[in-house]
Amino acid sequence: MATFVRHLTLQEANALLPLVQDGLLKLRGLLLEERAIRGRLRVVPASTTGTAALDVAAQQARLEDVGAQAQQCLDRIAALGAQVKGVEPFLVDFPARLDGKTVLLCWQEGEQHISHYHPATTGFAGRKAIETPDAFGSPVLH
Repeated sequence: MATFVRHLTLQEANALLPLVQDGLLKLRGLLLEERAIRGRLRVVPASTTGTAALDVAAQQARLEDVGAQAQQCLDRIAALGAQVKGVEPFLVDFPARLDGKTVLLCWQEGEQHISHYHPATTGFAGRKAIETPDAFGSPVLH
């Protein structure tokens, strides 16, 4: 089981959700661009030369750049304390504590706020509705 540096309360995780969603929106655009570039590169003959070969090289360079930007998005989301677990739909977990154990507050794309959690060992299959929000830590007053 993974050890987390920081556990969030439910209130903190929900407060971070808009920032995470902004990062995911950018990530989605990059993933769509990556898919389009890969599609274009798949139909290029291996024997391409001249100007077409230069275009292929430019597309490959852009593909690398898009991949690096996507990784930066993931890194920024991780720095907020969130873990992207899936992309279609987006699934994001936030480490939290429940009864002295690490659990993951679980958000799925399309949900308005975090309303589920699962044990760190079970993943999405063990997802349960949050019935007692205060059980996930006291709200932090700033």
